[in-house]
Amino acid sequence: MVVLSDAHIGNSLQRLDFLEKTYNYCINNNIHTIFNCGDLLNGLLSSSRGSIIKKDYEKQINFFLKNYPFDSRIINFTILGNHDRDFYNGGFDLKQLLNMKRFDIKVLGYEDSSIKIKNDKIRLIHPIDKNFGTFANNSKIIFRGHSHESKIKTVGGDNMICSYVPSSCDMFYRDGYAYPGMFDVIILFNTKGIINEITINSLIYIDKFVKVGEFCRGLLAPEQYNSVKYEETPKKLHKKRK
Repeated sequence: MVVLSDAHIGNSLQRLDFLEKTYNYCINNNIHTIFNCGDLLNGLLSSSRGSIIKKDYEKQINFFLKNYPFDSRIINFTILGNHDRDFYNGGFDLKQLLNMKRFDIKVLGYEDSSIKIKNDKIRLIHPIDKNFGTFANNSKIIFRGHSHESKIKTVGGDNMICSYVPSSCDMFYRDGYAYPGMFDVIILFNTKGIINEITINSLIYIDKFVKVGEFCRGLLAPEQYNSVKYEETPKKLHKKRK
């Protein structure tokens, strides 16, 4: 599966080309599922980065429906974030609207939802309140949007993985981020359908997708896992390429 977050379509920093390249990556690698952690659209909320290019709720929705990539072989499971929730101010419920207009986009809810896979589950969150109970759920794997940064934390005795999903647009809030990114995730199950191992490859797009980090962890036997190799800043990548 591929995991995305924070496309902010309708903002001048949107990267429709990155989304198209991501779809091509999925097709070329036989990936049919995308998990998305919210803020698909920008809404009319102001931001310290970029500017609103579609200053009308309905026009922005129509722009999204027309320009968000589509392939009948790929399904998106997504939650919605604070920018998506802003559409309530214009009289639109994006969850209902997207589920009606795009059969390839399955909206699970706002801010927090879980997806059952075999006999286990994965949690998607887009915490809006700073007091949000990030780890209040029993999911061993959490993908977290909203922060526009890329990092991975282990909590709960290393048995829970919380992955901060990078921005899929050019809206960056921390030094060292210069390219949109995504996660390519491989999950292995045991014979009972419980998640046994996860591998998260962190990719950014420059003129092609480049892997800048890899995380592999066995969840049922946490003492047996590969060492973490994770680079958060493309600056390190440039030094290696030179």
